[in-house]
Amino acid sequence: LANLEAQAGSYQAAISALQAQIDTLQSQITANQAQQAQLQQQIADNQAKLAQQKATLANDVKTMYVNGQITPFEMLATSNSLSDYIDQQESYSALQDKIQNTMDQINALQKQLQSQKDQVDQLLQTLTAQQQQVAAAQNEQNSLLAYNESQQASFNAQIQSNKSALSQLYAQQAAI
Repeated sequence: LANLEAQAGSYQAAISALQAQIDTLQSQITANQAQQAQLQQQIADNQAKLAQQKATLANDVKTMYVNGQITPFEMLATSNSLSDYIDQQESYSALQDKIQNTMDQINALQKQLQSQKDQVDQLLQTLTAQQQQVAAAQNEQNSLLAYNESQQASFNAQIQSNKSALSQLYAQQAAI
């Protein structure tokens, strides 16, 4: 009986260790899911920014195209003064700079989006692996519990058998 109780205690310790492992993995899964949700939100925000930057770029390119159709000589001829011509040239130059800055921002956002998508993919792989670990630990825990319960039932039956045999021996001893 003492051996059986010690064995049951070791099974219970193993089950408790597996449950602790499952709890740890579950908390890591929860943390990773929260991080994944945060990254998904950042991706959505960055995609909105990217769409806005592309719209701005489209408008700037249209303006640049319209202004680019006029030659500098025509621009000078249609200007009221040399100052107007210089202002138009500066405006044209500023527009070119704005287009370049917008293109740089779009490229940076696209790189950031790709990086975030890679992080989400990596998190999903990690989550899948952790969930598989949890499932394996739970399966092992369930098999230990089932084995422990079957052993316990077997030992309970053996104890009952021993008690009835002991009762018969006491009855025989009393009869003698």
